[in-house]
Amino acid sequence: MAERLDERNLLRELARMVRGDLPALELRQMAEGEGYGCVAEMCEARLPEDLRRLRIGAADLLARIDAWRRGRVELRELCAWADELYNVSFNHRITYERHGEDRITSALSALSLIGNEGLFPAGPKTARGVEYVRSCLQRRREIEVSTIFARIFLDLERAHLACKGEPGEALGERAGGGGAGGRELDRWADVVLLDAPYEAGRDVYADYDWMVAFTVTTASL
Repeated sequence: MAERLDERNLLRELARMVRGDLPALELRQMAEGEGYGCVAEMCEARLPEDLRRLRIGAADLLARIDAWRRGRVELRELCAWADELYNVSFNHRITYERHGEDRITSALSALSLIGNEGLFPAGPKTARGVEYVRSCLQRRREIEVSTIFARIFLDLERAHLACKGEPGEALGERAGGGGAGGRELDRWADVVLLDAPYEAGRDVYADYDWMVAFTVTTASL
């Protein structure tokens, strides 16, 4: 059995992952082997909130994107890399290049979702979304994440959807344009895109990869 990663070694491995020296999927497998759902969950449990020794710059993101473009890493690795780093950055204070935090975190968020083949089957739109992120990073422009998703949702052949109401429970599922089941909606409901068909009794947030597709509200709200 592999030795448990202590604080020092975990931070070292995390820095290697940022540089691309350690595959994100490999570090995720190590985290799962120690009883965590993901790398970010293990970091939250074992590392202090202040991780400013860990640095993430646009060059790191561009290097990972270019490795994917050249076929050196698979899309799922790029997705896992971005997903883990985004969640680590959400829970910890880390160091970014000057004036670059919003752009970098937006890029990580976008890559983690458009690279998720369970949500969006890989194709030309996925590639165009990645290229858009790459261009914004190179030119130091704001990344309009909503624009990426508006385009990638267009003409999506099949969508697994579930409603989330005010109390937080799943109300039903729709796939390919079917009707939502369950009960009468509350004053608002988030409709989330899932990576697999919804099954009654399962927790949408815990058991699936998901993102909010759109929100439905009553006129009174």
